[in-house]
Amino acid sequence: MDVRRYTPTDADAVAALLEAAVGAGFAGSAAADPRLSWVAYDDGLCGAALAVVDDAPRLRRTYAEGPAFAALERLPVRGRVVRIRELAVRAHRRGRGVASDLVARVEAAAAGLAYLHRLDTVHVLANAWLPSDPALPTSAGLFRRAGYEDLGEIAGFFREFSLAAGATCPACGPPPCRCCVRVMLKRLPSA
Repeated sequence: MDVRRYTPTDADAVAALLEAAVGAGFAGSAAADPRLSWVAYDDGLCGAALAVVDDAPRLRRTYAEGPAFAALERLPVRGRVVRIRELAVRAHRRGRGVASDLVARVEAAAAGLAYLHRLDTVHVLANAWLPSDPALPTSAGLFRRAGYEDLGEIAGFFREFSLAAGATCPACGPPPCRCCVRVMLKRLPSA
């Protein structure tokens, strides 16, 4: 398996992977930061972790404006947060360490950026999809095993977006989406 940084030439393959994993209209690779995002190939694209640098105060406002979120105070108040926007692995490669490898690479790149910017720590945030269909996979356990703190669940996280975008969820079908997310946070020391 070949794991490398994401480039714009991967966009179409990543879009197809994400559509298969999380449904039509939910995901996109346009905002992926190539310094932080990774793809895995074997007989084609088999996994992707797309990450961006977000403004912590903006994220706090986003979560505060959504459904009740009791753990908001544990999100950073100032600065930047690396957010894993998308994490997906093709079904035939799940359970083989692909997602763990991709997340570890995002974290290493995030720690490297913290070092370059002389930050003591960097926060990595991820939203683990909790599908309404319990037979579908979730990344919550993977993030817990990787040392992420569980900040809590947000019910109906995709509802308004699914209605506005007409996004079809693989668990719920046509809008509205009833899936939740589990917000996960990890504090990394700079490299």
